[in-house]
This record gives sequence, C-alpha cells and structure tokens, in this order.
Amino acid sequence: CQGDGTWDGAAPTCTCDVTCNGICTDIQMDDHNCGGCGVTCPTVPSPSTTQCMLGRCLVTLATLTSWGSIRNIVVDSSSVYWTANGVGAGGTNVDQDSVSKVPLGGGAPTTFVSNDNILGNIAVDASSIYWVRMPSPMTDSTTYIMKVPLAGGTPTTLCKGGLSAIAVDASSVYWITGGALMKVSRDGGTPAAVVAVQGYSLSIAVDATDVYWTNYGTTDVLSEHTIDDTVMKVPVGGGTPTTLASGQDSPRSLVVDATSVYWTAGSSVMKVPLDGGSPITLASGQFLLSSIAVDGSSVYWTNGADLYSGGAVMKVPLGGGTPTKLALAQDGPGSIAVDDTSVYWKTRTAVMKLSPK
Repeated sequence: CQGDGTWDGAAPTCTCDVTCNGICTDIQMDDHNCGGCGVTCPTVPSPSTTQCMLGRCLVTLATLTSWGSIRNIVVDSSSVYWTANGVGAGGTNVDQDSVSKVPLGGGAPTTFVSNDNILGNIAVDASSIYWVRMPSPMTDSTTYIMKVPLAGGTPTTLCKGGLSAIAVDASSVYWITGGALMKVSRDGGTPAAVVAVQGYSLSIAVDATDVYWTNYGTTDVLSEHTIDDTVMKVPVGGGTPTTLASGQDSPRSLVVDATSVYWTAGSSVMKVPLDGGSPITLASGQFLLSSIAVDGSSVYWTNGADLYSGGAVMKVPLGGGTPTKLALAQDGPGSIAVDDTSVYWKTRTAVMKLSPK
C-alpha cells in the first residue's frame, strides 16, 4: 500500500480453501464443520467435553479435580484407566494417589483406589487392573504388585516387588527390579525370575511368546544421555536373552505388534523386526519423546511441550514417512494408547481422546 492509498501492483484478494454454506470455514478448528462441512463432533456425557482439533474431534474425557498429575493410562474395549499422583491443598496429605477409569464415550469417572501411594505403573487385562504401590506410610522401600477387578472391589496384593513399568499376559504379570526380569501369576504367589538383566528399564512389553524391555547402559555426563542402551527380549518361560538393538540413546517407551518392536530413543522413533535385524528410524527430530503406541497402520507418540507450541500428539506410517500432527498445545502429554477408532493420551491433569485417528 503506497502513500497515496493505492496498491503497487495487483491489489490483494482474499482466497478461501473451504466454504461451507457460502461462508469461508476453517474445517481444522470449527466445532460445527470439523474436518468437513456439516461434520459436528458427537455430544459427550458431562463432565466430559469435546472440541475440534486439526479436523478431528478432541474429547477431554476426564480432568483431575484435586492437586496432582496423571501418570499413565491404559485402554480396553470399554474404558480408559489411569493412575494419578495427588496431593492435598498446600502440599499436604501426600498419599492422595488413585486408580480410576472413565468410559470411552465420556461421562463420570469411577475411582477404584484412592488415598494410596501408587508409583504410576498400570496394566489391564480382561478381568483386572494391575499397578505398583509403595507402603503407606513409607516405612521402607518395599513395593507391591496390586490388582483390583474391573467391576471394582477390594484390592489384592499379588506379591512384593515392582519398580519398572509392568506388563500382563494370559497368565502372569511381569516387571524388572533388583537386576532381574520377574513374573508372578495373575492370581498371586511367589515371584519367579525370568532372566537376569543389567541396567535400568523404563518400559516392558509382552506378547504370546516373549517379554521385551529396554536396558539402560552408560550415562554420558556431558549430555546426560545414556549412550549404549539396548532393546532386549527373552521367552516368557526364561532362557537366553536376545539383543534386538544396541547403541540406543535413552529409550523410554516400547511396544510390540505381530512383526516388530517399536521404541523411542533420544529424538527418534525406532523399530526392529521381532527376530532382530537392522533398526529402522521411522521419525527423527522429535522433542521430549515420552510414550509410544502402535496399531495396524501407524505408530503414535507424544512430544513434550516446547517454548512455542506446547506438547503435540504425532503419528507416522509403520513404514516411515512424514509425521502427522494429530493434536497441538497439549499440556505435558505423556502415556498414549490406541484402539480401532481413536487415540488416547494423558496430559498433566486430563485424559484425552481424539477421533478419527
């Protein structure tokens, strides 16, 4: 625009990518035209809420009503389950931790356990929820594997032990502690060592034949990263462990499907065949990777908050390619899960769901 009020060259004109009923519409964020004209996100039961996010329907399934933070989530065919570490007003009553659930379609949450001292690790099968707890009050460093029926009831102590993440299959619960990969029957009993391990593990997974985990190795003092971590597996009945990948950078989260193992390492999302081979980088240049999930077509993960856009939820095809942003401006996103239709994750104080994936 020149000093005399006229344009130098062609005058600018407005363009519109999408018009709905003759009105220029942002179908990425419009609640009544979400992803397409006339597409309205379904109403969800209170206190859950919904909004349009990048052309998909984003549901806040549950929000903490007390001080604290959500630690980890898992999903089955009916509900999202989570552990939360809470404190009373002013930092009092430190044992306010809880195990809760909310229906996949939203609504009022149900709390199974409250006023406990829960470490945050959680798993679920067709009948029960499993988690790790410390004694309350904390008289020693002993931890316990706990479970409660999905229908609710009195929690059961399965055994002592459990510091890492936990995993469950048709017969046993698995965890890593004290230099060993351990398991115990889902009905409780005496824990058994599956195999000796070295280092520390933040993630563990199990399928019909093997248990998979990440081994923390040597820490580089300057970068504060571990530089020679490994991804391992061993038969569920024990035996000689197999190194699937070595030289990894601080692997934090690990999942498996029918063909491959997937994990986060440094700023990358990685995979390797179940029988081993050359690791493949599916995505790189990510920020504060914290959790990973997989389905039949894609790998999903959460990126931690940065100074500009907040945390994000991402996905990439199983074969690699350009990552897709599914959600932005998330407050400390972490633990993530998927089912046939949706992706779920936790923020610092909320349980989120996004549809379609």
